Amino acid sequence: MGDVRTVAPNSLRQFDMQKAYLLSLVFAATLIAATMPRAQNLDNPAFTAFTQGDYANALRLTEAGIAQGDADAFWLLGLMYASGTGVQRDNRLAIKYLTDGVDAGATYGLTLMGNIYQEGGHGVDQDVFMAAQLYKRGADEGYADAQWLLGELYLNSEVVGISPVKAAASFSKAALQEHPEALYSLATLYQTGHGVEKNPAGAADLFTLAAIAGNSAAALRLAEMLEKADGVPANAEEAAFYFVVAAELGNAEARASAAAAKKAMNFRPVRQIAFENRIEAWFSEHGHNRTPWDNP
Repeated sequence: MGDVRTVAPNSLRQFDMQKAYLLSLVFAATLIAATMPRAQNLDNPAFTAFTQGDYANALRLTEAGIAQGDADAFWLLGLMYASGTGVQRDNRLAIKYLTDGVDAGATYGLTLMGNIYQEGGHGVDQDVFMAAQLYKRGADEGYADAQWLLGELYLNSEVVGISPVKAAASFSKAALQEHPEALYSLATLYQTGHGVEKNPAGAADLFTLAAIAGNSAAALRLAEMLEKADGVPANAEEAAFYFVVAAELGNAEARASAAAAKKAMNFRPVRQIAFENRIEAWFSEHGHNRTPWDNP
């Protein structure tokens, strides 16, 4: 595939798993992900008020911060206008404040600006090319969300030119930061051989890491690979484990298979206890909450 600098899947096993802080917002019918920088002071009173749902106080504190030229305050007010949280949604104002924030040093706002242009609406025309440029700037700054979203455009948008090779390279940069969706996207490329040399075992490694990072779809894909011997040796016990992990990470599609896996353990109490203990240990080790789901 030429000199494509992507993550070697097996080498990812050596990484210290450090979870990035990801703030997800639902914008009407779209999902916009905005990465909070690790350097940001999460004890900032305006941000604290925002996360606690005290939007009036968050707005007051943010406006005070803007008066002092606080880059984080520009970003937060842009976020509020982009999401319509505490203020009337207005993407034009969101872009204005996010731009001011970027100019003041809050370059992590580039990703959210790209989201706004990619989706369009609420006063801003859709502009996928502009979104790609903003994602690229964010990617060059090292922001994993921007690297992942740029990769998705390389996979899906004729505006920037379909290029699985470029997508793989961009996903790989985000995967090095343990970005859950980038790990999943890169795994699918290794599984199919798009943009990289086909490597099912490497894909399984990446799906494993994506699941550890909290991606439920990755846990499901890994379970299916293990169940069907899809490029990896069949392993019914491991498949059952990851079906349940996927279900308890919130994946509705995995629930039927997870329920069947648990039902197969009926009248085998020792195995059931060991299995439940392993599930509990996995969620505890990786810092995820278990999602309740129907288990007929």
